[in-house]
Amino acid sequence: MKEEKKQSIWDMAMEGAKAEGVKPDRPKQIVSQKKKIDYGREIIMTFSNQKSLFSSKKIERFIVFFTFLILTVVYITLNIHEMESMEFIEVIGIWLAYGGYNSFMNLRDKKVDPSRQSVEDSEAS
Repeated sequence: MKEEKKQSIWDMAMEGAKAEGVKPDRPKQIVSQKKKIDYGREIIMTFSNQKSLFSSKKIERFIVFFTFLILTVVYITLNIHEMESMEFIEVIGIWLAYGGYNSFMNLRDKKVDPSRQSVEDSEAS
């Protein structure tokens, strides 16, 4: 028995092109060189007006959230023996207010028109 050679997609496309009378060139092999990313520099660039890999809004929100979380844990750890239920309710209320504010800001960011946002970005520069 004669074994049939499996054709690649490129070979099938070439056969179709030959049937139509087209003589395409073989695609050039692209050597991909990965750019090395300096993440420290990219994070610092988010706090400037230069374009960066990361979103400055998301980094700012992460820093605020993480700071707020650490302060809450430290406060509760230091005052756990003297805290009453009303103080726990105050801490929870502050977290709920922060969550509502953060949700509102995320919703507002999603509603912003992308074409208008690019105009605002160019005016800020």
